[in-house]
Amino acid sequence: ALDTTSQTRQDISSLTQQSIDGLHSFRTTLDENLLPQLNATLDTFSSLTGELTGILNGVPATSEQLKGILTQLDSGLTDTANALNGTKDALSTVSDRLGTVQTDLNAITSSATFQTLLSLEGMNADKISEFMSSPVEIETETFYSVKNYGSSMTPFYTNLAIWVGGIVLIAILKMEVDHDETMRSYGSVSLYFGRWLLFVTVGMIQGFIVCLGDVLLPGIQCVHPAQFILTGVICSFVYVNIIYALSLTFKHIGKALCVILVILQIPGSSGTYPVEMTPVFFQKLHPLLPFTYGVGAMRECIAGFYGTTFRKDLMILLLAYVPLSLLIGLGLRPLLAGLNHLFDKKLAETEFMMCEPHEISVNRSTQLALLLKASLSQEELKLTTAAKAQAFEKNYRRMVRYGFLAIALIPLIFLILMFSLESKIIFLVLWIISIIAIALFLIIVEFIHSKLEEQQQLAGMTFDEMLETFRKKED
Repeated sequence: ALDTTSQTRQDISSLTQQSIDGLHSFRTTLDENLLPQLNATLDTFSSLTGELTGILNGVPATSEQLKGILTQLDSGLTDTANALNGTKDALSTVSDRLGTVQTDLNAITSSATFQTLLSLEGMNADKISEFMSSPVEIETETFYSVKNYGSSMTPFYTNLAIWVGGIVLIAILKMEVDHDETMRSYGSVSLYFGRWLLFVTVGMIQGFIVCLGDVLLPGIQCVHPAQFILTGVICSFVYVNIIYALSLTFKHIGKALCVILVILQIPGSSGTYPVEMTPVFFQKLHPLLPFTYGVGAMRECIAGFYGTTFRKDLMILLLAYVPLSLLIGLGLRPLLAGLNHLFDKKLAETEFMMCEPHEISVNRSTQLALLLKASLSQEELKLTTAAKAQAFEKNYRRMVRYGFLAIALIPLIFLILMFSLESKIIFLVLWIISIIAIALFLIIVEFIHSKLEEQQQLAGMTFDEMLETFRKKED
């Protein structure tokens, strides 16, 4: 029994030792192999977790982009489907037309004429190809030809010379008739036509000389020389009428208008190049300019008459512009007599320009009223006239100062706005209107001031002197 127990104990001790050795071996294997691999696995899992987290964070944005791409793809597919449907319809139409063409070709090939053409021999292929390349031969035939550039420019420069000659006449000849004792029996109309006759006669002589020189100048083509000279004389007659009426009615302003007119007529009369090549402004102005009809009539004489164009141009010159100039000279001029007197007086005070002599220009109705008041009480007339003049004189300097300040600032404001804003036409019109309005205000103020001074001058006369002045005015 003891031996068995001892043996059992040894066996148990041996097994225990083996178990302990196995545990040590297992622990060693665990520490050396399993745990490092587990740590590596955990590290890999951790990095994979971070990458997965980053991927999952980018999924919403990617999904939105994918959604937008799919939406665009849907729209593109819809457009493609519509385009394919349109292509299908177009191809169906082309197919129908090709069927029609095929039918026509079958009809042509089966016709007897086509068979006859196929049987022809000896045809010149070069001539046929030449004909097919240029089936139409153009023949050019020129009407009313002008042989050189100088002849084509003669009408324009002749009209320009005649107009400038008229301006020179008003510069060297006195327009107003001296009012001496021998002129009392003549009215304003007679005086107008008396000096008008001198200007018109000299002007027509100028036109004759200019056109005669054009006809005799070597190399100038003129199919109808007599009519050309007649046209120059008529043009000079019309132009001098216009220049004389404007200059006599508006004085220095009228002379400036004559110069402005010739500047406008250079591009607007179609004398150098077609008016269709000019801006719209000159195209609208073209039918209103006298050069338009003077140049047109002379062109008829240079190259030949076309229908009734020559007579029509001359009739427009005579029936449109001559009555208009007479209306200005005889109808408008008396209404502007006081204003012209004011301008002449102020210009004469500068001593820079030669002006017509001026006298008291109070109209007859005002003179008669002053004369009646003087017949009642000379002293009361002087006091009343002086009181009016003094009341106006209090504000005269201020109004003139404010007027010049306004004409310096207000147009400048509109000019700045015109170049800085889009509505340029509106501010251009406002700029022009402001200048005209302020200038009219200053003219009216100065006109009233001048009239009050002249009324004071009349009121300072004796009754007999006032009566004598009124009688001279009546004569």
